[in-house]
Amino acid sequence: MTDSLLDIARLGGTTMGTTWSVSLVAPRQRDLHPLHAGIQSRLDEVVAQMSTWEAGSDLGRYNRADAGQWCPLPAETRHVLAAAQAIAAA
Repeated sequence: MTDSLLDIARLGGTTMGTTWSVSLVAPRQRDLHPLHAGIQSRLDEVVAQMSTWEAGSDLGRYNRADAGQWCPLPAETRHVLAAAQAIAAA
């Protein structure tokens, strides 16, 4: 593939009260809509799991739970909570 067939593509959107952007080199005719949608979808998952301002987020439910109450959480959220506890202990 020659350089003339490549382009710098820029993708972006909004999440967590701010914006995100990605720059990449891609074939000029490449449809990047699936990549854009995948990035936005993953960021939306992070908000759904760990947002402190979205009342329905997993972290929001966890924070509102009574002490000792069982609160199922996704593996990613449990990982972040474990890291936070390790940092607090250090």
